[in-house]
Amino acid sequence: MADKQIRNDDGLSFNKVSDVDNWLKTVGKHFIELSDDNKNRTLDYLIQNSGAKQLYHLSEKLNCLLKRDFLKLLPPEMSFYLLKFLDPKSLLACCQVSRYWNKTVNSCVDCWKRSCEKIGVKITDGVTSAKEYKKLFTTVYARQINLDNGTAFTAEYLHGHTDRVMAIYYHNGLLATGSDDRTVRLWDCETGQCLKIYNTHTVADVKFDSKQLVTASFDNTAACWDLATGVRMRHYRGHVGAVFTVDFNEDVDILVTGGIDYTIKIWMFSEALLLHSLNTYNAGWITKVLIHRADMNSKQFSIVCIDFSYIYVWNIAGHHKVSDFKGWPAAHSCFVPTLLKHGQDLYCCVSDIQHSIFSIQKNSLVESSASDVQPVLYPKAGIQAMLGIGDQFRMFLSDAPVDHYKIDIVNHNSKRLCSIKLPDCRPTKRGSTFTLGERGWFDGFDGVNDKGVFFAASLRDHSIYMLKWKPRCNKQEVGSLNDKRSSGVDMSNTDSFQKLSVE
Repeated sequence: MADKQIRNDDGLSFNKVSDVDNWLKTVGKHFIELSDDNKNRTLDYLIQNSGAKQLYHLSEKLNCLLKRDFLKLLPPEMSFYLLKFLDPKSLLACCQVSRYWNKTVNSCVDCWKRSCEKIGVKITDGVTSAKEYKKLFTTVYARQINLDNGTAFTAEYLHGHTDRVMAIYYHNGLLATGSDDRTVRLWDCETGQCLKIYNTHTVADVKFDSKQLVTASFDNTAACWDLATGVRMRHYRGHVGAVFTVDFNEDVDILVTGGIDYTIKIWMFSEALLLHSLNTYNAGWITKVLIHRADMNSKQFSIVCIDFSYIYVWNIAGHHKVSDFKGWPAAHSCFVPTLLKHGQDLYCCVSDIQHSIFSIQKNSLVESSASDVQPVLYPKAGIQAMLGIGDQFRMFLSDAPVDHYKIDIVNHNSKRLCSIKLPDCRPTKRGSTFTLGERGWFDGFDGVNDKGVFFAASLRDHSIYMLKWKPRCNKQEVGSLNDKRSSGVDMSNTDSFQKLSVE
């Protein structure tokens, strides 16, 4: 470039461009030595004497200096690493900052996978991309908001029995209810219609599959009925007191009963032939029996029962031989000494906030410890029954302080997701008057398993109270929820978000 003479308005002239650089260095050296106030005065003077081009140039420079997008300056790996530390609410808010941020956040697989894990999502092998994880997260998150604000369920009442309903059982969209009016009614849970009425005996417990229905009765017997015709096919006689509980497995041809006479009886299911009569050696009514198979290809199975004091396990060999009797003390103060099976483990929860875990596979007591659930739910009321348990969630029936019962769902951190007040239900010390519906969601919501029947119980007016999941949000509703939660509005002070935010 040829040297040019440069002259400014103050009369200063420069023969070379390098002279301008030298002059700027001299001015800059003096500027650095000024105090902060004098520096500001100098800048104010320069701004006042600047034209449109200079002010525009200044605004461009300041925009780069003061509004740097640090996420753009980082490599993608570092951006993903930083995003992992954000909770789900912050991730949704980051999606609204800019197009680049939205693209970056929605490309981070680990972020959305962690968010799903934190709220109890059941992740399947088919979910691999960040987009799929985010969709699953927003769907489940919307459902959990429904749980928190009481809009997740619809209630229905089933009428027809003329005496107290003492047994209730759910299976594959159907509900069986047994009553002292000597009938069992089979209900279609989707329509609420009574499909069939079976004329039986008084019913203390009921179970059924696709072919037969089995009842335990206060008349000291059990019976098997053809599900299609209602004809009694077999009658199991042998107890000398009321039969409270029954379970059966057609594959191994076994039916088990327990009752007020302190015995567990093992029957050949197909012939109503008594194979064994087992004494529990304790003065306790048998309230629950379960048949557990080690695996579908094995004839090895166990019989588990519980009374008000003990849990008992018998291993049964291939020819129905009884062996390996085991007993573990439960608690005496339990309102409903529930016995639940989850995988290869049995869970027994009692009202003094103790729970025992028994491994069926290892035939040993795994854990017997205090639960931290009760102080979180009701400091002044004991847990009355554990209704269900899974990898992510547990459900309890609790007595509320004002003489009614509540259902509480808590996560694996013992944080309550929702509390549902029940109408005037009819509790029993055997737990036979309430039942769970679909149970897959206990291991985590997967976006499709929160449907159908949630819970059912008998009421004091002889009717049935049934809770069903409401249909999930559609894509537009979930997207709207996503936009609201992701907007600049601070949701952290709302009760709803405080309960649903990840700990």
